[in-house]
Amino acid sequence: QRFFYVPCPHCDTFQALAFDQMREAEPEQDLPVHLRCVVCDGVIMDGHKLDMNARGRWIARRVREGEDPVPHAIPASEIEEWACPPLEGRCRDWQPSYHLWAAYAPRERFADIWARFQEAQGDTTKMRVFCQQDLAEPYDPGGVAVEWERIVEAVRGYRTPARRIPRDAALVVSAADVQG
Repeated sequence: QRFFYVPCPHCDTFQALAFDQMREAEPEQDLPVHLRCVVCDGVIMDGHKLDMNARGRWIARRVREGEDPVPHAIPASEIEEWACPPLEGRCRDWQPSYHLWAAYAPRERFADIWARFQEAQGDTTKMRVFCQQDLAEPYDPGGVAVEWERIVEAVRGYRTPARRIPRDAALVVSAADVQG
């Protein structure tokens, strides 16, 4: 999977932005919601995104066994060694995928992302939406599993011919997974 590494506006170190870097507003320091650089702890504001995105590079984080892992912070002088330009097909013999979340969007304010995060606290449905839509990550609440045994037991009494809906069925649901 490729991540979009952008340069810190203060120390010029390239890094993939992560939600863990986001900080709530600090009114005593006159700072709105912002991100912090993983190297110099410099403040990254909404206004920095345009220049950062213009210089950003796609970096494939997957490496072959025995190779050094891809660093999460890369000095500007080394960024081209790690870069994999987009849309060229395979890179290092792997089919690329890309991760890009809401913080990179030029018109998406960090404060709006933070507000959605705060609003989702304690609400599984809202947190799922936040993780999937804002963070571009899967949501796993942990410990939640389908009790398949109960489902199997519930349908045992329905022995109808194919293509017939049981008379006392309240809802009919159909689904298909067509992925390879």
